[in-house]
This record gives sequence, C-alpha cells and structure tokens, in this order.
Amino acid sequence: MLQASLEFEDLAALVAPSTTLRREQLLIPSAATKASSDCANESSDFDTPSTTCHPAQSVPMSSTSASIYASYFDRFPAFTQYPRRSIRDEFDRLAKTQHWQPEETKHQRATCYNEELEGHYASLHIHDKHERLKHLSVELQIEPLDTFIECKKALRKLHVNLVDLMDARRMDKKVHQFNSLKELSIYSKKTGKIYPQKHAKGTVVEVLLRRIGT
Repeated sequence: MLQASLEFEDLAALVAPSTTLRREQLLIPSAATKASSDCANESSDFDTPSTTCHPAQSVPMSSTSASIYASYFDRFPAFTQYPRRSIRDEFDRLAKTQHWQPEETKHQRATCYNEELEGHYASLHIHDKHERLKHLSVELQIEPLDTFIECKKALRKLHVNLVDLMDARRMDKKVHQFNSLKELSIYSKKTGKIYPQKHAKGTVVEVLLRRIGT
C-alpha cells in the first residue's frame, strides 16, 4: 500500500512487457520511421517536428477532445511536438510553457499518457476492448487468448514501464522487461516514470498499471 505521507501518494507505475514491434505482425503502417536506440547517434530527422499548421492560440480541453485531436499535443497549437522524442520529455517541455500548478500537471500528464496509449489503437482502427488486448498480446509476444478476461489475466503478469512502452512505439526500439514488480518499482521511482493513479483511464492503462511500493 502507498503511505499517505509519501510525496507520490497517489502515483502508480505504468507497466508492460519486453518486445520489438513487428509491422507485419501488428499491421503498423510501414511509413512509421525508425530511430536509433543511441540518442547521440540518431539521424537528423529525429528532431523534425510535426509540420501541421495551427493558429498561435491554445485550444480548450473537453471530454470529446480525444476524438477531435490525433494527438494530445494538438490541443496546444503554439507548441511544436517532436514525435520521435520521449513522450515524458515532450510533455515536460510542454508543461513549462503552460505554467500549470502541480496538481494540474499531474492531471495533464495522465491525460497525455492515456491518450498516447489508447490513440495507438484508434490509429489502427481497433476499437473493441478485447481486440485491443489481443493486439497488445501479440505486440508483447504472448499468445492472444479467446476472451477478454483471459487476455487481461495474461497481461497482468507482465512487468514493463508503460512510459518506456510508449517511447518504444515512438522510436521503434525494444522495451525492457523486468523480472519482478519490485524491480519495476525501483526503476519507476528512480526515473520518475510514474503518474497519478486517480487519473488513469483506458483499456491498456487499466490492464498494465501497477501500484508500486514505498
């Protein structure tokens, strides 16, 4: 259990398993670009931002935003996102421009992460919850099972940080798998790759989110 006195009292680790994404297996569009796992040796197109033109004005948040915008960052047209950089680093860069209070920053971070995870399947036109878990099972190299409950149980046995999973999709690189929840907990707290549990929403998040110890 998380202690009420802790700084991260309502925080949970984002977790999932080790894999290399296979386009022919996951039906991921072949136009997706690759990035080197070594940031110092990444190609010049790594820093190429999205070229969508927007008015220099922020867009209000709403309950329907996820269906309107292709990306969480599209809500902030004055902000230029670099889609092959770490999702956490890009959010941190955005947050500095918005001057949010700590609680609002936690809420916005969770919204960003939730939509990044769920938006991956929306972009593939996979909307059914069971189909999403079957697709995730293939992505994480476990056998997709016949029912939603079976898929959910199998995925709950996996231990990988979800921020790393999102970055793996953005950069087309392997996701490290941890041997235990304890290893994952230590890593997540050390790197700060956690977010408020109370804001966690979505099929993938609900299956892979783990409560970390003190």
